[in-house]
Amino acid sequence: MTTLKVFISSRMSELAEERRAIAELLPTLDFHGIRLETWRFEQDAPASGKTIREVYLDALYQSDLVIGLFWKTLGEWTADEIVKAGEHNIERHIYLKKTQPPDVEERDPELQRFLNQQHHSNVRFGFTIKWFSSLDELREAVKFSIEQWLMTRQMTRNTVGAVVATIPEDVPDQARQLIGRDDLINDALDALSYGDRVLITGMGGMGKSVTAAATAVAYMRQSSHHVIWVELGDASTLQVFDAIAKVLGKQHDLSQMNHLEREQFIRHILSEQEAMIVFDDVWNARTLVEVLRAIPRTMPLLATSRLRIPLDTIIEAQPLTTDAALELLAFSSRRRDLFNDPSAKALVDLLGRHAYAIEIAGKTLRVEKINPDELIKRIQNAPHHLAMPANFGEAGRTGVKSLLDASVDALDERSHYVFMILGGFFQPIFTAELLSGVMQKSLDTVQEVLDSLVERGLLEQIQRRNVMAYRLHDLTYSYAAMMLATELKTWNVQALIDACHEFVQIHAQDVDYIDVELGNVLEAVERSLALEQSHAAQQTMLTLVGDYLTARGYTLKFLELLSQVIERLQIAAKTREDWIALQYLYGKQGNIFFDRNNAEAALAAYQSALHIAQELELKERQVVLGALVGKVMGYLGDPQAQAFLEEVAEFAQTLDDEYWIGFVREMQGYLAQLQGDYAKCRELYQQNVELGQRINDLPTLFFALLNLGSAERDLQQYDAAISHHQRALHVAQEQDIRYWIGLALHALGTDYYYVEDHLRAKQLLDEAHDIYEELGMVAKMREAQQDKEKFRYL
Repeated sequence: MTTLKVFISSRMSELAEERRAIAELLPTLDFHGIRLETWRFEQDAPASGKTIREVYLDALYQSDLVIGLFWKTLGEWTADEIVKAGEHNIERHIYLKKTQPPDVEERDPELQRFLNQQHHSNVRFGFTIKWFSSLDELREAVKFSIEQWLMTRQMTRNTVGAVVATIPEDVPDQARQLIGRDDLINDALDALSYGDRVLITGMGGMGKSVTAAATAVAYMRQSSHHVIWVELGDASTLQVFDAIAKVLGKQHDLSQMNHLEREQFIRHILSEQEAMIVFDDVWNARTLVEVLRAIPRTMPLLATSRLRIPLDTIIEAQPLTTDAALELLAFSSRRRDLFNDPSAKALVDLLGRHAYAIEIAGKTLRVEKINPDELIKRIQNAPHHLAMPANFGEAGRTGVKSLLDASVDALDERSHYVFMILGGFFQPIFTAELLSGVMQKSLDTVQEVLDSLVERGLLEQIQRRNVMAYRLHDLTYSYAAMMLATELKTWNVQALIDACHEFVQIHAQDVDYIDVELGNVLEAVERSLALEQSHAAQQTMLTLVGDYLTARGYTLKFLELLSQVIERLQIAAKTREDWIALQYLYGKQGNIFFDRNNAEAALAAYQSALHIAQELELKERQVVLGALVGKVMGYLGDPQAQAFLEEVAEFAQTLDDEYWIGFVREMQGYLAQLQGDYAKCRELYQQNVELGQRINDLPTLFFALLNLGSAERDLQQYDAAISHHQRALHVAQEQDIRYWIGLALHALGTDYYYVEDHLRAKQLLDEAHDIYEELGMVAKMREAQQDKEKFRYL
């Protein structure tokens, strides 16, 4: 269950009934796994030695939304609360009670001046005023506004994504042809050259992200530096730091640090990069402000947001010029005859020269084979049965909505229904396969409808690795969400939750597919937990911690949900199968914690898993988990680690399979390496090479050769290291296992660096990186990239 905090601000005595009505209303609203928690000073202020202002500001800064109520007078503390919320970019919904005769003249002029000042201030995003006369009107208005606000939150990414672009083609969100934004790109590059931190701002659909992408590409070509691109959305500061650390191969358990330590850690790893950093689609200004404290001041920084966040240089993405708007209309419609067509000019003016709207209009002209004047008539005659959707900004929104009204009205019944339910998805990117599962229709049927939506510009087809996916622009996503809420009262989010769980089971080994749908899938897990559907959440996490975790790693939300599933299962486990699943999840949690350099938490997770394995007499799991416990004990410097591993080795001897002896020996080799005893390390891995040959177990042989060569490299026995790594490569090539080939090439590339054969070393590291990329092994790609940077091969 997700809890969002709503701060109620007003003169307490003047609007006591209204404050109480809202506080009673919000917890009763059902928003599918989202709980609203209110804060009123008179009810919730704790007893403390703090001043009144300190108390209410503490609560305010932890809030997700502020509801401000005004009637006749402006209270000093209420004004302070509303101003501070604006400064911290907390969205504010303002409700103004109408004055009735004979009190019409009694409203304080200072109150009206204050509201005008706030509405027209630099922090104008997220400030809306509504009027009410009665408590019932207030309740209805608040309920509607909260629904809109939650739709907007749903449409913003709360899981952050990051990528390091080392070549221009790697930069995300590049337009096929960017029209009318050359001035913005040049202004941004000019400001960046002076060391300014740059914000590109403007309403949705103006082309902020594609302009930022073009700026990043131009910067790369001018500087030969790479770009760190972070899709920030509505993520928390910790999520952003975690994503940056992950993409740079420095993942740590940052939750164990205080905020100053986190900032220092991120600042240090970024200072090692020759790069520009881009924060795209910022919806949480507080997060960006906190993140900026960790970014080295010398690192070029560009951000995009609808919020007007006070960076050094703010560049406004205004409506296109008339010429650029006509050029974009001509490009989208594939009709060059529109430049001199008066109706074309009338069309782009009607649409407020809004880039995204013009693109849809052009595609409509092309698909429908109509002229601009006909489209203008359709827009003017379209049924306007929807309220203004969330996310539509201020300027130009009427023209955009009218175009979408007309576009959707032209859809056939089936396409209309599909477009509408896309507004209920947890993220605007999805696959046809997931939609097929939600609708319980054949893939061919769904594909046909999606193709028609793409043709009309209501949907974009994108390629994510080897998967064809679809993306809704956030304006169309918002519009579809409003359609869903208005027209389809029977929409059951459970259909989407169930389809997400089924999708994961079907594509358990297709990590590219799961990667595209990860936002939908993780949200489905979270909703299932909130709805007490723990078994479905458990089964999905059991699948995700398999091939997907190995190939793509994890996010902070992934780890949080895994921990929640473990907590639920720890309480609910009854059958042997439940306990087996729990020990497996504990083991995977331990792997993640160790990867995050939180060895204490890893040890606790491994010990919990080991205890269950011992209780269930799962002997092979006892060996694996015992060896991992010993490994982490050694990492933590526990003097009992060696003796513990020897006990595990003795237990492994009782099993009728030498493989398990080799597994423990591998951990003993790791411990010897930690202790700097490379000769013992080499001896142990040599024994595993012999074991792999004797039992004809190729995985044991391959990894033993790999580890043996690395031990010899540590001993500066480079010829022997190269020989054993070449043997490992031969095994991998004979079995045609691409991942093994990548590991062997990576090891050999490092060997050749130390013998100063730099041409060959770079070639081998490049080949290893290419294989990791082909397989989608993100963590290994980062390792290869880091080695190339360390060896100065970039």
